[in-house]
Amino acid sequence: MPRPPLAIGTYGEIYTQDLGDGRWLARAQYRDADGVTRPVKRHGSTKAKAIAALKKALANRSKSAGSGGLFTGEMKVTLLAEKYFEEFRRLVEEGQRSPTTLDQYEGMWERHLKKAVGDLRCREIDAVNGGVGIMHEILVAIGRTSKSNAKMARSVLSGMCAFGVPRTAMSANPMRDVGSIEVKTKRAKRGMSPAEIIDFHGKLVDHPKAARWDLPDLTTMHAATGVRISESLAVDWENVNWETNQVEFAWRIIRVKGKGLKRVENLKRATGDRIMGLPGFGMAMLKRRWLAAGKPTTGPVFPDRYGGWRDPSNTRRVLREVRALIGYGWVVSHIFRRAVATILDRGGATARQVANQLGHVRVSMTQDNYLEREVANDGNAEIIEGAFGDWDPSTPEGAADGNTAADDNVAERPA
Repeated sequence: MPRPPLAIGTYGEIYTQDLGDGRWLARAQYRDADGVTRPVKRHGSTKAKAIAALKKALANRSKSAGSGGLFTGEMKVTLLAEKYFEEFRRLVEEGQRSPTTLDQYEGMWERHLKKAVGDLRCREIDAVNGGVGIMHEILVAIGRTSKSNAKMARSVLSGMCAFGVPRTAMSANPMRDVGSIEVKTKRAKRGMSPAEIIDFHGKLVDHPKAARWDLPDLTTMHAATGVRISESLAVDWENVNWETNQVEFAWRIIRVKGKGLKRVENLKRATGDRIMGLPGFGMAMLKRRWLAAGKPTTGPVFPDRYGGWRDPSNTRRVLREVRALIGYGWVVSHIFRRAVATILDRGGATARQVANQLGHVRVSMTQDNYLEREVANDGNAEIIEGAFGDWDPSTPEGAADGNTAADDNVAERPA
């Protein structure tokens, strides 16, 4: 039976020969990217040096083949990562991927994954060669200190391997068979009741720094919509439709490494244009800001002091500084998303409607992470309006008038 051919990008047995006069020859057969097997030879003053020189030449030959577009199982995972991130950057330039995600993934690779798998060969992490176990142990180790880091590491490795499989770096993606990472269960996440939001808003109004950073009005926007802070800060006056009481949330403000703040298309939109109806108190806040700004037709709704886009990270930082001082140390910017999701759920909105409100493609994401119980934006504004009763954020008190659904007792929480 004829001997099976070498796999592309691999070499056969190494042979050596003493040539005399202190010279050694090392040679091996290498199968190139075109499928042709060719001899590769190197010399050295000793047998060991000749073999070392040959192995270096073979490694460079394999790396050259990989960088030319054809990946092999012998290429190091570090090289696979380089090519993966090159492709990711191209997609970012085309607007198909988020630059923030690229920064996060590259950071995860440099901090945690490069040392763990960078020097392995792609064939060694192939699913058919036991790569599933290797990947599982890596995620378990990362998950011991941070569940969120483990989740991101899984995403990076999964994307990298999915990139490598069709390019022949490996035959099967090991991440498909890596099981869930068991971590210590945290306390159930909670939202804020309408009464708590109204009380929180009133205390922000009374805090000078919070007022300077537009935290009261941002709180109103988030209570009215449940959008992300990066989305609310990206709203331009041209996105506000006064006739229909709707706002388009099609953009995000992000910070790109080396480029500063950028307003980019919101890749997290569930489907199509994300145009949302706002309850009366949300539109009243926007109308007040619009009149105070001189009825502009364009420009940021929540500008910084220079009139440009406000930095979401700095805004979150100020929120963290202020929240404990006013007795709400447990509040984070995402809590309003959970609050709105729960209000809509309890008001009779379908899971799909809630997911659309939050901009989720998968309904399960909404149910698992944003609703306090198991459970087109048409009707959502009315549900939110009813939950907050007659609340008028523009009043000095920022509190509801009369008996409303928001008049529940404000739960006391540790700062």
